[in-house]
Amino acid sequence: MKEKTTSFQLLITLYIGIITTGMLMMPRQLYRIASLNLWLSIIIGSLFGYFSIIVITVFLHTFKNKTLTEITEETLSPYFGRALTFIFIILTFYCEAYFVRQYTNFISTNFYPETPRYIIIGSMVMVCCFAVYHGIEVICRCALIALPFILLFFSLGSSLSFPEMSFVNLLPILDKGLIPPLGGSSVSLAWFSEFILISLCTPFIRQSKTFLKDGFITVTITLITLLFFTVSILLFLSAFTGVPLYPYMVSVRYISIGRFLEHIEALVMAMWIVGAFVKISFYLFIIVHSSATFLRLSSYKLNALPISFLLFLFSLWIHPSSQNLFKIGSPLVNTINILVNLCYPLFILGFVLFKKKNSAY
Repeated sequence: MKEKTTSFQLLITLYIGIITTGMLMMPRQLYRIASLNLWLSIIIGSLFGYFSIIVITVFLHTFKNKTLTEITEETLSPYFGRALTFIFIILTFYCEAYFVRQYTNFISTNFYPETPRYIIIGSMVMVCCFAVYHGIEVICRCALIALPFILLFFSLGSSLSFPEMSFVNLLPILDKGLIPPLGGSSVSLAWFSEFILISLCTPFIRQSKTFLKDGFITVTITLITLLFFTVSILLFLSAFTGVPLYPYMVSVRYISIGRFLEHIEALVMAMWIVGAFVKISFYLFIIVHSSATFLRLSSYKLNALPISFLLFLFSLWIHPSSQNLFKIGSPLVNTINILVNLCYPLFILGFVLFKKKNSAY
């Protein structure tokens, strides 16, 4: 295994993917469920982020240099384990296609309405395929380079709208009780659950001694970042937060400081493309590597191009309209994330602990 990376770099890669997609898509979904208390939904959902880090740490110490899919086949029977791995790959592939389609919808809706969809999808998938072919280390290094710019420009967009914000928009707190925030936490949980995907990259981790500490720090920073951006949108848009497809873009378009600083949304688009590239590349790497393990290929690079081509075709086909994308795609992906990133690892962890307990007697 030539290409290697650190657990910290993998965590940063997940962090960029979560915040860039979360801050644009999460506020609308959360507001429609939790209303003004969407900030509480984010806090509740983040608890599973910490739990994911603990689960990965257990896997790292129990099964060294083995991915979650390999652990599945080793722990369960070969046939049932391979069947579960196949389902995991298919569901993750659908989520990946949804992210590509969401990226395309954002770009075409806000900036390039006349550009054919296949051009936007094809260009992104081609670049991501190139990154995946060159290994996880390339993806992680791209994430590290992009991190300061993403934080700088996204923070700039939120900070410049501060004079128009009103903290009254946070009131009343818990006016309908805890049920709406708990319901909204299922949305934020889907984002924080993505940290479990690091368990699919364990053979590529150079050092993992400080993973638990680094993981907790990264989840905390992710929580603070999402709270900052989401609450700033709520303070600015109030009840209008649940109306537009991308509330953050609406808040940014209002920014105008004389004629010196305008059209901040162009910077948002640039950072969204970079963040989308990091997330799509990481997901594609997981799918390519997991499918190579499933098919017993000598190298995961052999199926990077075929799977990328299938991703291109499937992304063109699913959710032909924006309404379909948000009405059907978003709830479906949140459900799949909970099943794949929550129920699946918990099932394997429970089975591992059960076998350990029985073998002790």
